[in-house]
Amino acid sequence: MKEYEKRISSQQGEDGIIEHIFSKIGTTNKVAVEFGVAANSHGGTSGGESNTLNLAVQGWQTFWFDGSPINNLPAGCTFKQAMLTPDNICDIFEEVGVPKDLDLLSIDVDGNDYHLREKLSGYNPRVVIMEYNGSYDG
Repeated sequence: MKEYEKRISSQQGEDGIIEHIFSKIGTTNKVAVEFGVAANSHGGTSGGESNTLNLAVQGWQTFWFDGSPINNLPAGCTFKQAMLTPDNICDIFEEVGVPKDLDLLSIDVDGNDYHLREKLSGYNPRVVIMEYNGSYDG
């Protein structure tokens, strides 16, 4: 996938890979959810490095979640400042109106990613991006 990497607002070229994937599979509702946004945004102020900012600029409906505040949200973005846990994630998604079917889910919370995704079994993202740490054996 390296040949499709393009860095517009993502950290590692994910923008181009996302664009390529959706050029092949199409979109349904252009809804994207990302949590762990502020951790990637130069001090937590703008969501400036995220996997979904470029999509928001293109008119997608986005939902962002982070424990730190974010200012300067793009149009069409719903932001909830919250620490997502396996115990509260579904309630918080329901509170802000995340639809059960969505085109993209991006998870980057440094350590609890798998357990959060597991709790979202009632949600049906077509594409999922999850951070991992390749420096661990196993």
